[in-house]
Amino acid sequence: MITLLHSVFKLMGFKLSWKHIEHKEIKSKILNAIEAAMKIAPRDQCLAEIGLSISRYKRWRRERRGCAISNTKSCPRVNANQLTYQEVQKMKELVTSKEFSHFPIRSLHYYAKREGILYCSYSTCRKYIDHFKWQRARKKFRKRKFDIGIRANHPNEIWHLDLSYFILPNKTKCYIQAVVDNYSRYVLSWQILESFDGAKTGELLQRAIARARGENESEKILRLIVDGGSENKGREVERLEDEGNFRKEVARFEISFSNSMIETVFRSMKHNYLFHQEIRNHPALKKHVDFWITEHNNRIPHSSFNGETPLEKFKQSSNKETAIRIVVGYKEAKQLRISENQKVYCVKCDVA
Repeated sequence: MITLLHSVFKLMGFKLSWKHIEHKEIKSKILNAIEAAMKIAPRDQCLAEIGLSISRYKRWRRERRGCAISNTKSCPRVNANQLTYQEVQKMKELVTSKEFSHFPIRSLHYYAKREGILYCSYSTCRKYIDHFKWQRARKKFRKRKFDIGIRANHPNEIWHLDLSYFILPNKTKCYIQAVVDNYSRYVLSWQILESFDGAKTGELLQRAIARARGENESEKILRLIVDGGSENKGREVERLEDEGNFRKEVARFEISFSNSMIETVFRSMKHNYLFHQEIRNHPALKKHVDFWITEHNNRIPHSSFNGETPLEKFKQSSNKETAIRIVVGYKEAKQLRISENQKVYCVKCDVA
């Protein structure tokens, strides 16, 4: 038996030094040689002669046999801890749904856990998306990487004020102006304009100050980071600054940091939502901007805050109940996943 097995491997060009083997053809030849040797000797003795473990031998056989169950990464009878078919379908619905197309994948992962829809890790979510090649219901844009900028230690310490434009189909240019809290990414106030000036900027700041008044007040002077635009130099803005509401600082001029945080909010708004909507006039733009900012503030979990929404971070109102519920949901989902996968019927597994 030993001579036969060695001669078979010698003819096939194999050496008795096992390393990681990826090619299916080589694995198949090894299995065929083992099966030929098993006709005159027990399996365990054949495997011991060539130094192949029983677990690797069985895994190679399973891989060669395949699985008769579709829409799964691996056979659930073998890997019972993988997501069930129902869980995979839920993940697919979330990823490909137009309703959640403005959610980043990581935020969608946190949202699914918070709402009790699906419990799995972010890496598992990414693996299934890559494996099944699910496409979001929106266009893809290459994201640029930015260095870590200025960061606040508590709400209402640093605000960002900026203006962005949106071009309608009739080539009319509209402007989106907003005030964003640095610590929480919470949008305190916003407005849609057909033209801009210092007076309108002052009105926007007054609304932001009124909303923040009484919320997380700090002894430190509020820093308002702006760019060098003319809309930030009006009399109303100067009056609010003279009253001690904030200290205005021009990005890249008076300080070394940029105003990239609010620019990131605008970019997410446009690329994740606005560019995928039918917006033909000023009222439609206002309606969609109001919708996205409300979603951003109140509903979309932020990856920088471990799944908290900007509103929860701004008001510091998060509690441990959500975290405990997610942990319990994880354990229950894992137990249910194993029991459901073990019930799956696979023809090839039963035949083998």
